[in-house]
Amino acid sequence: MRTAPALAAITLSLALGQPVIAAAQDRDATCALLSRTGERYARVPLPGFDPASSPAPLSIPTPEGATALVLCRRASVLPEMTDYRVPAELHLPLAITDERRVLYLEIVGGRLQATFRRGQASPDEEAEVKARVGEMQAAMDRGAASK
Repeated sequence: MRTAPALAAITLSLALGQPVIAAAQDRDATCALLSRTGERYARVPLPGFDPASSPAPLSIPTPEGATALVLCRRASVLPEMTDYRVPAELHLPLAITDERRVLYLEIVGGRLQATFRRGQASPDEEAEVKARVGEMQAAMDRGAASK
């Protein structure tokens, strides 16, 4: 599945402060699944979605069309220790936003990668993100070794 065009459009929408579709104004759900059908984007709220407390493997509803990513709004863009489960188990990027910035967490070439797609991190935040990605990669590697 090719998600690059969908990711680019969603990133542009987030950068411009535009909702993906009108339903994106719903602030009750902290995470949502974003998907694309043709030129139309849809947002499916994921109430209670939490990789830390969900059984393995993660599962989410699958809407029609190409699923693009999981988007979570949080107070901080620093990934939580179990956030690697989204790209590892769902095979989807995770976008974390604090409304000012967007951090993408995805697997590229078998390695976990975090990239700011909107906004910038302070040097301290960059160091925190880099350290967390290293911790999550080690957890992924331990999980793969135990299989």
